[in-house]
Amino acid sequence: MVRDELGIWNGRRQFLVEFREDGKGGLTHPPAYFSLNGNKGYLFYRGQPAFCRGCLQHGHEVSGCKDLNCKNCLGQGHLAKDCKNPRRCKSCGGEGHLAHSCPRREDMPKLCRKCGKLGHLAEACQEIVCGKCKEIGHTFEECPNGRRCNLCGDLNHLYRDCPKSFCESTY
Repeated sequence: MVRDELGIWNGRRQFLVEFREDGKGGLTHPPAYFSLNGNKGYLFYRGQPAFCRGCLQHGHEVSGCKDLNCKNCLGQGHLAKDCKNPRRCKSCGGEGHLAHSCPRREDMPKLCRKCGKLGHLAEACQEIVCGKCKEIGHTFEECPNGRRCNLCGDLNHLYRDCPKSFCESTY
């Protein structure tokens, strides 16, 4: 994770990457938008091809998009944040409420994001899950898998002590 000018973790991540050649004299670029376990992520890097975060297409940016898709009403020409229709629940599809206050929430299958099992939510999970290796049965402090750097992947040090800097990234 990245720290701000006061040394506080800001939630952003930095990764060391090296792009592969695409066989046509150019580079293979990763997707600019991705989702991990339902969490949206966006990549930003120097030399990145234009990508619209409104319609999720390459070749232009959202400021010049002619094909915006609303995730709320599924209409075109605007984004959900600008939608004039009532907010729609992402869980049941109903109007007038959002997923966190869905009246049908109790009727839906519960999937624990901590252990991955059905039948309960993370706040009620009885499993001990390691925050480092994600294995069940031990804590972060008891992890037998060693310390691993989030920047270079080495087992001998942590990110804060990494001899490599983000500036060494290959673009």
